[in-house]
Amino acid sequence: MSTLSALKATRTDETFSRIYDDTVKAVGEPVPRRKRRRRGWDDLEQGFNQHQEGDEEMVVSFRRLYFQIVDGIVLHMTQRFADMEHLHFFRILEHTSFTSFCKPAAFPSSELAQLINTYPFFDEQKLRNELHTLYNYRLFHKPPGELIQLLIEHDLQGTLSEVYKLLQLMLTIPATSTSAERLKRIKTYLRNTCGQDRLVNLATIH
Repeated sequence: MSTLSALKATRTDETFSRIYDDTVKAVGEPVPRRKRRRRGWDDLEQGFNQHQEGDEEMVVSFRRLYFQIVDGIVLHMTQRFADMEHLHFFRILEHTSFTSFCKPAAFPSSELAQLINTYPFFDEQKLRNELHTLYNYRLFHKPPGELIQLLIEHDLQGTLSEVYKLLQLMLTIPATSTSAERLKRIKTYLRNTCGQDRLVNLATIH
């Protein structure tokens, strides 16, 4: 079960009741916050009923707050990772699967097709050949960060140019940040009058 599915599954009255009961057992009953006001004889006569009603209202309030928090987390996670489906091509360089990718039937063809469709500046046939080389030699069975260092150390950027280009792309894509958040980091209050060309260049560098 994914994290998002697990969160959605907690949005039930049963889950809230369990969390509420466990919290009450751990820290005691919540103390209601009431505005001070003068009390008359009618208030004293109805005090017990008001206390019961106050407790019930407090539980309803906590339940509403709990659902709001869960809904907020689910919404933000959905928005934050909305672009992740476009990054399935990362699996091409999933080093733990390189051994299985050696087999023709297991080659990540769909992920390669997605990569070419999203970034058409790659040479598909050359990249395919380089990936076969990568998958067949255990020397290259390393995570992307270590693999790019290996290519640089052995001066293989030209020999495996498409793989090197793919590694650079993968290591510079901020996969878990939304566009709005990235823009806020770049276009700060002090840069509010920043021109469009400069803003684009700063976003590219970032």
